[in-house]
Amino acid sequence: MRATFVFLAMLGLVSARAADRTLAPNVPAELSNFIAMLQNPNAACGVDQVSVQTLQSSTDYLGNDGTYDYKMNVCGPSNDAKCAGKGASMCQFDQGTSNLVASLGSFAGSPSNPPVWSYIDGKSDQGVQVQITDGDKCWMPGGQFITRTVNIAFPCTPGFKPGATFPISEDPSTCTFTAVIKTDASCPGGPGPSSSGGPGPGPNPDGGKKSGVSVGTIFLIVTLVVAVLYVVLGCVYQRKKNETTTMKESCPNHTFWFALPGLVKDGCKYTFHMIKSGCKSGTSQTYEEL
Repeated sequence: MRATFVFLAMLGLVSARAADRTLAPNVPAELSNFIAMLQNPNAACGVDQVSVQTLQSSTDYLGNDGTYDYKMNVCGPSNDAKCAGKGASMCQFDQGTSNLVASLGSFAGSPSNPPVWSYIDGKSDQGVQVQITDGDKCWMPGGQFITRTVNIAFPCTPGFKPGATFPISEDPSTCTFTAVIKTDASCPGGPGPSSSGGPGPGPNPDGGKKSGVSVGTIFLIVTLVVAVLYVVLGCVYQRKKNETTTMKESCPNHTFWFALPGLVKDGCKYTFHMIKSGCKSGTSQTYEEL
């Protein structure tokens, strides 16, 4: 009985190996890519200790080159059902109909076309970049099909969190796509403590300085509020305390405010006259003479 069990077990193992060797070449590339990402979701997401794995998100990054729309999930399968169905991390869509145009490949790659990672300019402090070549074939005039090539750079940008969109361009003559995602995740030591990964608002283009209301704006707001309160509360006080009836009478310090335009006019005339006369010394003209 024991010998029979061992024999059946060995027979099953041999049969499984044979089936694997027979069916493996027939497994669709899309399924192979998807399985690869499930088995090793962290595969090839950087170089050495520099990884952009934290950029993976439940929301795709969006791109547009003026002709096509793009969806991408860094270091993982796309969150778009049509794109994920191709086993891809990044896909190209028709701008008008949103129909899937092509798979641009996955960050997991395939056994025959793995992604190629490297440091930007060969320097670890510059960030990392990846070349993906396992997407759909690209049709060229003349009936030739060539490999779509995707080059994505992740420049090290301290304090920068990538936004929901990314710039991308295509060279139709070579079916080469180039995208750039600035991030602090590609810096040595990884992202800053405030990074939560995934698409989100990035810092200001001035290098990450905090945005806020300027001192001048605050001053103007305070001045406006004080002026409104001055007029409203002053009118209420005049009507209650002095029992005024007209708007002119109720206006606080109305004598001064109604005379102010004339005083400003006289001051401007006097200043203009002094400038015109060259402020000559010994002049006998006075403000009253004007």
